[in-house]
Amino acid sequence: GIGLYTPDQLVLAASQRLGQWTLTAAATWARWSQLPPMAPRIDLHIDESVIASGSENNQLIVVRNRPVPMAAKDIIIPRFGAQWHASELVTARAGVRFRPTPLPKADGSANYLDAPAWTFATGVSFVLRDDDLPERAPLTIDIGVGVTELQRRTVRKRAATEPVTATSLSGGNTRLALTLHHDF
Repeated sequence: GIGLYTPDQLVLAASQRLGQWTLTAAATWARWSQLPPMAPRIDLHIDESVIASGSENNQLIVVRNRPVPMAAKDIIIPRFGAQWHASELVTARAGVRFRPTPLPKADGSANYLDAPAWTFATGVSFVLRDDDLPERAPLTIDIGVGVTELQRRTVRKRAATEPVTATSLSGGNTRLALTLHHDF
């Protein structure tokens, strides 16, 4: 099967500077409908009647590989952000993104789980300059934090004979970033 897949993406974005503010908006079309099956469905059949018949042409074990279709759909991911240029030396920024899930509810025999996700991020940049040596390139320090939260998604199987009849997914993660930038 496929362990890692990244869809084709097309991004349309715009930004506008309004005084000390820069506003941005973007929409990404992610072509998840082309997601290939991630794991095969393998059917194994053992036919003991082949032994009793004495025929040499029949197979005792028959294996069929039928990939499980993902049924993913294309999605649009909106993003919005803003930057405040407080001064030549300090810039603050924040943004939000919503990523709907491309996967259908896992209410059949497969258990591929995903949920819509909200991401919020904020950060600040500081430019450190040595006024005694203006010819020296400045050092820029970027500090940021991002939080992604998966909306709770509960799935109940259509068939009560499934070993797992209901599944619920939620969660999130937090990222911290520190970047030092210096041109020589």
